[in-house]
Amino acid sequence: MNRTLSSFLLIFCLGLLFQTCNNNSDNEPQPSFDILESLRALEAINDLVTDARQETINGQVVWIITFEEADSLVIEGSDLDSVLIDRDNWEATFFAPGGEQEAIDFLGSSLNIPNSAIQLNPSGFAPLAAQVNMQTPVQGKIAVQVLGKGPDGVSLGKQFSRFDDNHQFPILGLYPDHLNEVKVTFTNSMGKVRVSETLQIQTDTISLPDLNIIQNNLPTSDSALYWVANLNMGFDRQGEVRWAWTNPDAYHMYGRTKNGNFLINTQENRIRYYSSGFFEVDPLGNIVQFYTVPEYMHHELFELPNGNFLVGANTAQPIGTDDGQLQDDKLFEMERGTGNIVKEWDMNLILDNQRRRLPGERGDDWLHLNAVYLDEADNSLIISGRGQCAVYKIDYDTGDLKWILSPPEFWNDSLSPFLLQPDYANSIDTVDFWPYGQHTPVRMENGNILMYDNGRYRNFYSDSTVSVASYSRAAEYKIDEVNKTVSLVWVFDENKQYFTTAAGSTTLNPENQNKLLGFLWSGNGGNTPRLYELDAQNQVIFEAVVNPNNNYYRFFKFQIYQGVDNGL
Repeated sequence: MNRTLSSFLLIFCLGLLFQTCNNNSDNEPQPSFDILESLRALEAINDLVTDARQETINGQVVWIITFEEADSLVIEGSDLDSVLIDRDNWEATFFAPGGEQEAIDFLGSSLNIPNSAIQLNPSGFAPLAAQVNMQTPVQGKIAVQVLGKGPDGVSLGKQFSRFDDNHQFPILGLYPDHLNEVKVTFTNSMGKVRVSETLQIQTDTISLPDLNIIQNNLPTSDSALYWVANLNMGFDRQGEVRWAWTNPDAYHMYGRTKNGNFLINTQENRIRYYSSGFFEVDPLGNIVQFYTVPEYMHHELFELPNGNFLVGANTAQPIGTDDGQLQDDKLFEMERGTGNIVKEWDMNLILDNQRRRLPGERGDDWLHLNAVYLDEADNSLIISGRGQCAVYKIDYDTGDLKWILSPPEFWNDSLSPFLLQPDYANSIDTVDFWPYGQHTPVRMENGNILMYDNGRYRNFYSDSTVSVASYSRAAEYKIDEVNKTVSLVWVFDENKQYFTTAAGSTTLNPENQNKLLGFLWSGNGGNTPRLYELDAQNQVIFEAVVNPNNNYYRFFKFQIYQGVDNGL
């Protein structure tokens, strides 16, 4: 709403009123000013009339017309005969002397959303989502809020940005097997509420995980959901599932894209953990696109700033045969939309595929590339190779190696110069310094790298007699790229009571950079899979166990409407 324009029109109208009053001082008849033309101008800039009434001020009958944004308009009583208000249809008809009339947009009383406008689970695979297709009598913006269940329930909502009279928007975060109350609010362009209505949406029962919330010291304002990759579900801080993708072809989730879609790989033709491709799925559960990965994908799927995807792939085919072929050692950049491979990195040309690997790795799995992300600070890729206990950095454009964070043993002469040297003086642990069998390195705001250190065969490279079982932890490393040193500055190991031989997760809450940790591989007497969230002071503020004695890959935390707007 352009307040300057509406104020100008008000001054213009008042000026005409004063001119009319002055000219009437000699009681000569004067033509009234065109109130209808002024109201049409206000309507054109979407400033709704909110009231029109007659009053007597200082013995003079006047009309007072109020608006959403502009100041009230006061005109002589003789300049307007009457006003007929129809709140149901958001319209008021103004009648001027001489019989002229004009219907003007008026603030209505309700949206009157019919049940036929609401479609629950439109894709057939998102039972806790709905889509609304509706029209409003005037242009405006829609906001939705799924009200929390019970006094401690978590409300989930979104103010959409589209300003229109034809609305198509999602409702996300419905409770399963529940008569959900959903507040729909209609605002003007400045965000002023015009009207609110509460819808009721009944959902069906779905299969739910066994969730046990151990600690919950999150603020009541925290409405983000926790997502467990293999479940393809998200649950709130009260342990209530609020989104699920039930497509039987889903394997597990790799997170979300900037536009709010989910990345989930396929079960079809899956071999072990290798998938033939992946889905991009919108929050309503619709498959936006399926991408076939030529050499099968595994472990990683990361959206680049340009919208393309980094995909973990393989050097040789067939995969998963233990025939000594080199696998889990290649990285593709796949073009969004076309699925074309526009760039690839072969780790056999960057590292040493003959270096001694952790025990227990298959004959074809020398590296076991299990994570990658783009460090936008210098346009480099940070890559994790579990089988080599190595996290390393390469130039995105050239593929040139920049450094290696790894135990120093068994590297050949050409790669040894790239090894980061331990800075024990500034480290909190000099015995268990290096990561072993690590997962999910992530860049923190301070430039440090947070990762999940599984501890599999911990210290094997310096002592080949160690057993597989040790303890798992989250570890934060500070790297000095100028001096090529690394220090271990923080760990979280829960008194070394958990050990996960495979998988595990570290990530950051995108809203506040809280550390999110996942001891996700079972084998700890029902104590895992276990999730933690730590605040800025590294205090545990949330802890949960999900489906004890199951094996999960990763977990995330983000708002259900993150990146989502009208027009899905």
